[in-house]
Amino acid sequence: MRFRWFSFFCAFFLLISHIVSAQQYHWRRTLGDPWMSVAFNPLSKGRILFAGPAFVGGAGLGGGIYRSDDGGTTWTAHDSVIDPTGYSIGIVHQVFVDPGDTSVVLAATSEALFRSTDGGITWNDLYNYDPALGRDTLGGNNFNFGGMDDETICYNAREDALYYGIPVGELSSGIWRSTDHGASWTLVGPDRDTLVDLFSMDISQDIPPLLLQSSDTNGGNFARSTDRGNTWNVTFFGKDTGSSIEAPKIVFSWNAANPGTGLHEVAIAQRWHPVDSPTVATTDGGLTWQTLNSPARVWGLDIDQRVSMLSKPGDPAYPRPLHFFTGVFDVSSDTVPNGMVQETTDGGISWHSTNFPKGIAGDTANPVVREIWVIKYDTSSGRLAVATEQGIYIGDTIPAVEPSPENDSTIHVTQLGNFLSISAIAPIVAVHLYDVTGRELFETSPMKSSFALDISQYEHGTYAVEVSVSGRPTFRKLVQW
Repeated sequence: MRFRWFSFFCAFFLLISHIVSAQQYHWRRTLGDPWMSVAFNPLSKGRILFAGPAFVGGAGLGGGIYRSDDGGTTWTAHDSVIDPTGYSIGIVHQVFVDPGDTSVVLAATSEALFRSTDGGITWNDLYNYDPALGRDTLGGNNFNFGGMDDETICYNAREDALYYGIPVGELSSGIWRSTDHGASWTLVGPDRDTLVDLFSMDISQDIPPLLLQSSDTNGGNFARSTDRGNTWNVTFFGKDTGSSIEAPKIVFSWNAANPGTGLHEVAIAQRWHPVDSPTVATTDGGLTWQTLNSPARVWGLDIDQRVSMLSKPGDPAYPRPLHFFTGVFDVSSDTVPNGMVQETTDGGISWHSTNFPKGIAGDTANPVVREIWVIKYDTSSGRLAVATEQGIYIGDTIPAVEPSPENDSTIHVTQLGNFLSISAIAPIVAVHLYDVTGRELFETSPMKSSFALDISQYEHGTYAVEVSVSGRPTFRKLVQW
């Protein structure tokens, strides 16, 4: 009897955990225009985000990489100033914050790779063809360290190594690896015929790591490599319909393991508009694949990587993660019954709406969305960020508190020598100081209308100051000294 009660309790608890994690989201459209990529700083609790545009232009003209320090409410453009005759930051397929050093941010386009070492404030195109030198830093002529179509930058935490996949046909094609946070790269996997027109890629959290990559031709196939991309084995052959079937996203679960090997070989992948299997999963590192129930025409995928969201033995989804998200592509948001962004809390068995806005035709403030490019989920804040052709959308499980603009005349932040002078018309409830990696350096509760923050102990650089004032929205500002 005791065992039966225990079993019932476990089953009930699992059911409740599914229900609790399935929440409605409150959405904000925070940037207009088309955006192809978005990313969180993983240490910032959903506060720092980056967005990459689907268009070309310099900072102030709509291009560049945009950074937000207030959860996606306000944004500032940053562009390359190292080589003004070089590549412009635009058509950004992926923005990637290095988990091993979040001051390092990468932005990849179809032509180039850009790198920032100060949290996305300034950028350089060190790895691309330099017209002034007549050569590139990696050798060869007219070298483009780009060519990707979707997300192919990934990170192995056990190695503290970055991997970057560039498709066959590009001058820099192959798998590149960096063990110094992108300061230098080594070609570890030259292109091969079995590289099935690389479209997206991800890597397992094992040593040696397992790489999975997808194609955008021949039915949207998947291939695996156990030698860091030097050789590949195609293990999923989709039905070739004669038209391009793109496979836009592969995501490994960081913590889910193959019950037989104990390796982190569990991954979810997408295929766009096939006649078979739009969403598939593997639990053995791509040796075999299983079709999951999912919306059609999927694009954009992310997994809730918390250990608490792993399925348990006996669960129908085991060993897949329970909670992940998908987007829909090339349909109108006002015609999708369950919404353009959907989530599952039972490992892909069933899907439900996240309350993504349907939009209204002709309404510039609430437009109809047709293309979900990238979805990112921040586990610490529960916040979703979505890049679409109509803007960046931010989803919170509770309504977001709108911060005041930086020109709020009731709050002043001014540098005076080795101090930041902070003043307001009401008592200052809290002052927080963050570095560009999102790490909190200082916190205090002055409870008076003026405060002087000693900054002499901090190195010169860019910081974010956050001021909470009684009766006012939270004030945030980037400061440099």
